Amino acid sequence: MVAQVRPFMLQEDSKKKKLNNKNIHKEINQLRKDIERVSQEIDQLQTEKEDAISMGISYKKALNYYTTNFDFKIEMDEKVDENKYWVKLHFGDKLQFPVKFLFNQDTATVEDFDSLTLLSPDEEATLKNKYYKEQDICMVLKLLRNFALHKS
Repeated sequence: MVAQVRPFMLQEDSKKKKLNNKNIHKEINQLRKDIERVSQEIDQLQTEKEDAISMGISYKKALNYYTTNFDFKIEMDEKVDENKYWVKLHFGDKLQFPVKFLFNQDTATVEDFDSLTLLSPDEEATLKNKYYKEQDICMVLKLLRNFALHKS
């Protein structure tokens, strides 16, 4: 009778070990998947960080080019709401007053001009003729949008 119980117990022990081994293998596989997922997330974050640094350098270079060659300075004046800022453009000695406009960072558009009424007709013509070439103002708007996003 003892001999019959013992093989039965050995079979039970063997089944438990196999089950335990399966569970261990499942856990190991799950840990491998988790490690792979975390590794991919780290790689993604590193790529995003490098892109942000690269983009920041590119925008700084572009902003430097535009401020040097077009003699204007961009200044964020005040935040109106979550995505709108009053922005001042100073055009060096060309204009007596800075041009102030409402800039929407979500759409990268100018929504309202405040100081154009303060400009003389000659100053307004200088501003429009010299600085408001379509590609230049688009570049300024892109720079402003990037600046506003990093500022908030």
